[in-house]
Amino acid sequence: MKLISKSLIVCLGLALSSSALLADHIWVGISAKNTGLTDQRYESRKYLHNFVNFVEKEWREGYSLIDVEYGYHKWLGLFAKGKVASTQGYTTRRDFKKFLAVVKERRKQGYTLSDVEYGDAKWLGIFSKDASITDEIYETKETLEEFQAAVKSAWSKGYYLSNLEYGDSIWFGVFTKSKKEMSQGMAISDDWEDIQLDIESYWNSGYMLTNLEYGYGKWFALFETNTGYSTQGYNSIDDIEDFAPIATKRWKDGYRLIGFAEGRD
Repeated sequence: MKLISKSLIVCLGLALSSSALLADHIWVGISAKNTGLTDQRYESRKYLHNFVNFVEKEWREGYSLIDVEYGYHKWLGLFAKGKVASTQGYTTRRDFKKFLAVVKERRKQGYTLSDVEYGDAKWLGIFSKDASITDEIYETKETLEEFQAAVKSAWSKGYYLSNLEYGDSIWFGVFTKSKKEMSQGMAISDDWEDIQLDIESYWNSGYMLTNLEYGYGKWFALFETNTGYSTQGYNSIDDIEDFAPIATKRWKDGYRLIGFAEGRD
């Protein structure tokens, strides 16, 4: 089992030497303190229909879905109570144009696209009611360079990148205007070790890691100021089934998980 742990300000003592042998495939769990989240759980399913059935069960039990990740033939959902959206929905489509049509229709109904994931040739969108979002737009680009340019253009117009996903040869970004003031930054690397250095650099500049994605051989890290987090950390591991003791220790030490990522070393 491979495990890497890094934290800002607080070190939890879970790190292995950098000389440890690393597997090609990794899962990353991002955690923080002062998130407003309380009770948490996460669960994975192999098939999408089983996964969305589990999501509906969690909603009935009062949990909200705050992150979805697909990797290594698993759909992984992170659920929480506390400072979360109380009204949620979802849609799944194989065809991206049909998926985007549903997204735009849901926006007219007052929902924001709070998370999007592509896996097993399917797009999954999670919708939430969020009164702090005043506008939402979407960008699709074929190359990462074009997507980076779209992000910078959106920033210049007062939008923030709230979610992104790579799937079916498409870089898809969700951009929002919010009542909350913030500043964003991004870092891109084809190497896991290098993106970790970028994360530490942004931490030292007062930013927090809010999203981590992997697509077309690249790691994409998104950072924000004014998150309210007091400190932050992350853990990487090769098998999500071995993440339970890590999550338990993080929770015991006052952290809450804010998202997962899956990619390659």
